[in-house]
Amino acid sequence: MEQAEPMQALNIFAQRLASDDPNLVLAQFLSEDNAIQPALTEQILSRLATLAETSDFDALARLCRALLGNLGALDVIVGRVGCKRLLEPVSVFLCDDGHTEVEDTSILAPHLFLAQALLHRQETLQPKESRARIPMVEEYLRIRSVSYQLNQLNENERHLVGRWITALFDSEGISDDLSRDSPPRVLLKLAPTLFSQSISACATGVVDLDTLRSALSYFLEDLLSYTLPGPIIWLLRQLANFPPLPASAPPQLAPSYAFGAEAKMRWSLYLEVLAMLLLADTCPESVIVVTAPALRVLFSPQLRTRAAREGKQGELTALCSRIVAVLTGQQR
Repeated sequence: MEQAEPMQALNIFAQRLASDDPNLVLAQFLSEDNAIQPALTEQILSRLATLAETSDFDALARLCRALLGNLGALDVIVGRVGCKRLLEPVSVFLCDDGHTEVEDTSILAPHLFLAQALLHRQETLQPKESRARIPMVEEYLRIRSVSYQLNQLNENERHLVGRWITALFDSEGISDDLSRDSPPRVLLKLAPTLFSQSISACATGVVDLDTLRSALSYFLEDLLSYTLPGPIIWLLRQLANFPPLPASAPPQLAPSYAFGAEAKMRWSLYLEVLAMLLLADTCPESVIVVTAPALRVLFSPQLRTRAAREGKQGELTALCSRIVAVLTGQQR
């Protein structure tokens, strides 16, 4: 391939892009000479547009997933053409309510994750791009990390929360009826509340830690993984802010001095659940990519101090190592 004439190289790349594993094709893209990378970038954009125009959303989802899994290639493409041209084909899927209510949410997740990652990058581009408007993503970003009190939800949402809590902790699992009654937009909104309710049940002794882990592990499956960024950002907010440490409390004081028993339990549970999710082999790496700006809090001295007080240095260190590995393209 390295010895091929530029036109032949472009033709071969186009053929591979249409037929091969997109992860392998993007790895090849990074290895190509800088002189032809602009043309290869245009081929990738053309492929995205073709898949969107022909409504081949399965293949488009695979390419979206591959772009998120190869951040080096994504950064090169964004550096050459910006974010808006990448967002346009993805938005074809996300802007259509019929598509975003698909039963196969494994198709929804890559589109949603890539759009969000691109919007984050768009904020840091120089020169600035005008922000692309994708209603589905804007709604997702607005509501996804809020845990609601039940009286803040409408009747249907409250009913769904009850059904989901029952399903998560019931041995029979999640029924097809419940899945059909829970459109993606609704689950995006309710997911942090489901985490909050579940963790509260464990903190108050209604369920034990193993049962909590088993229940929330459902969110690592394709059915629910697209909702994960919201609960993860909610967990990070709880870790950073709950409960507030007394400003005058010296580090050598026993943890029980700073926290009440239930507060200590909840804080530890937040970290346990976060570690259970992000360290799982089944956790999509895209989730870490998408939540990277919020994950920075795990590297703060304040959080390290709190983890040390709670005897959770191991979990925090493992989380930080995993985040660095994903964002720098290292393998497990």
